[in-house]
This record gives sequence, C-alpha cells and structure tokens, in this order.
Amino acid sequence: MSEIKDDASAWFESLGQEIQDYQVPDIPQPDPDDPDLTGDTQGCDPQRPYAETPEVTDTDLRNVQNLREISRPTALVIVGTMDTILPAIGTMAIKGSQRDDLRLTPDEHDTLVEAWTAYLAGKSVQVSPGAALLLAILTIYGAKAATAVSNSRTRDQLQQQQQQIEQLQSQLQDKQQEIDNLRRDTKEID
Repeated sequence: MSEIKDDASAWFESLGQEIQDYQVPDIPQPDPDDPDLTGDTQGCDPQRPYAETPEVTDTDLRNVQNLREISRPTALVIVGTMDTILPAIGTMAIKGSQRDDLRLTPDEHDTLVEAWTAYLAGKSVQVSPGAALLLAILTIYGAKAATAVSNSRTRDQLQQQQQQIEQLQSQLQDKQQEIDNLRRDTKEID
C-alpha cells in the first residue's frame, strides 16, 4: 500500500535531499608556532603578513547560495510575523499610536529579510512548510485578536465617556433651569 503524501511533506523530504549535497568547507587549523599568533615578529615576511587563506571553490559558493535561498522563505515569514505582532503590541502599549505608524517601510522590510536570511543560513536553520504556515496563521489571527480586544476596550471607554457627557449635559440643563427660575423670580420681586 502506498503512502499518501501532501505537498508540504514532499517538499520537506526533497529539502533534505538538497541539503545532503552541502559540504562543510575545511577550515585550516592555526599553526601554534605562527608568529602572527604568538606576537613574535622575528622571521615574518613583510610581503606576506597574513597566513594563507584557504581557496574558496565554486562548490563552496553554491552551497552558501543554496543555504541562503532555502532560508529566504523562512526569513520572509519571520519578518511578516514581526511586522504584524510588534505594531499590534505597540498600539496597545502606546496610547494614541496608529498601527501604520509602527509598520515597516518597504526598505526596512527588505533590510530585515536580508538580515534574517543571512542569520538563518549561517545557523543552518530550517523550518518545515507546515510550521511556517502554522506560524503565519497564528501570527495573523493573534494580531487580529489583540487588535479586536484593544478596539473593544476603546469602545467601552468611549461609551463610558458618552454616558458621562450625557449626565453632565443633564446636570447643566438642570442648573440652567434653576438659573432661569431665579431670574424669573428676581424679575417678579422687582
């Protein structure tokens, strides 16, 4: 009997195959007798002040590029999540602020996506499509729920203020009526 697989699990399995081709580059170990490391300057060649660096191959560059490409969708989800949650929290924390004032500009968004892509590629972090989808759903609806709660509180406050205004207007009308009565009584006495 064949196993039924959805698109997400098929993608995740193929992701593992892509990563299998990744080869960690050899990092040379420093020579403990190296004068650059010991501080000893005798015997150093002034024309070659630094130790030789390993040659970077095309495979190394492709591996780094592949890791960045794999990490970019996750970075987009993370930045989208941040741009949804943080403004919602900010509008609740900062009275009178608007959500759009705290949202990222396109340049800020692109900068954060590139930074997150580099970070995730450097740490070789992988997020399955299902986890990314779940995170996106929770982020969007979580922020909407927080905004709804904030709006509900604001409506309640406005309703209370409206009731206070109506009470004060009623008191003002009563006082105005008293003033009118006193004026009328004063005219009758004169």
